[in-house]
Amino acid sequence: MPYLIDGHNLIPKIPGLRLDQLDDEQSLLVLLDDYFKQVRKKAVVYFDRASHTDHANFHSAHLHAHFVHSPSSADDAILLQLKELGGDAHNYTIITSDHWIIDNANAVGASVISSDDFAHKLLTYHSKPQNKSKNPDNDVDFWLDVFQNNS
Repeated sequence: MPYLIDGHNLIPKIPGLRLDQLDDEQSLLVLLDDYFKQVRKKAVVYFDRASHTDHANFHSAHLHAHFVHSPSSADDAILLQLKELGGDAHNYTIITSDHWIIDNANAVGASVISSDDFAHKLLTYHSKPQNKSKNPDNDVDFWLDVFQNNS
């Protein structure tokens, strides 16, 4: 199930990130890209109030970022995307805390996760130790440990 994310709703919910930071969007993109790569899901994150000299749109295999220029907003872009999806909107999950976006998402059958709940999910994921390799034969750290412990 793909995700549509209101980025500026999510940033203040992540400890250590603030909307007044110069690199707040980039920091969130790093967290999201890693998460969606690991869970093998696709997502689009929208940021509003972008100036014409701001970031180019970010693209990876699992995450795309759109920096929306005034007078439009991330909310407008998410609602437009939901409208363009038509009947496929029920296949999407919207991450926001804006009640009018939630109401519109529910009206077209999309799932909704609050920014608070998704931030908790994201932080829980990032706090767990990740299994670097399922095959120790290809894991450099595994073999370094083996050789260091046998010397």
